[in-house]
Amino acid sequence: MALIIPEKLIYLAHPRTASKATSVTLGQIPGAFTEPQHHRYLYNLEYKRKGELVATTVRHHGDTMVSWWIHHGQRRGYGDSLDEFTRFLREFPESGFWLVPTPGRLWDFHLPWCNCFMRFETLQEDLDWVLGNVGLEPRKLLRVNQTKGKHDWRSYYNSERKRIVEDIYGEEMRELGYEF
Repeated sequence: MALIIPEKLIYLAHPRTASKATSVTLGQIPGAFTEPQHHRYLYNLEYKRKGELVATTVRHHGDTMVSWWIHHGQRRGYGDSLDEFTRFLREFPESGFWLVPTPGRLWDFHLPWCNCFMRFETLQEDLDWVLGNVGLEPRKLLRVNQTKGKHDWRSYYNSERKRIVEDIYGEEMRELGYEF
């Protein structure tokens, strides 16, 4: 989904990055509308001629993998033990999961189309910056669709699990300024 504020901002929502909260918050801005077929805007690159800021949200790869394991992995037959989480980390890149179109890059679904990104970890501050950059007033980010039952994502990792994530996603993590 894309949320568009004409001649100002296109927000490309990426699952498990507080994209619903961001979309709902941005959707309250007068003139904003959603485009479920957002690739129509991406592939013809119309937005570049209008000069909008194009943004998406990213999240630490370790945190993302915990969230995806809870929401998707356990529905696909992975159990809820840490051994099953390790198995999920090893098998996920080969699973053909539609959200990961490029091996080793969790955020390639939208990031290549964007000229800025917001971090899940600093989302309110980054949202304020984006809005200010396009001449809009800051807005308080709404809290919606929060993962229930999830502990601090770091508690799911030991040295082996960190190594698996870093081996697969290390290059993109470094590009985005993430580390364990």
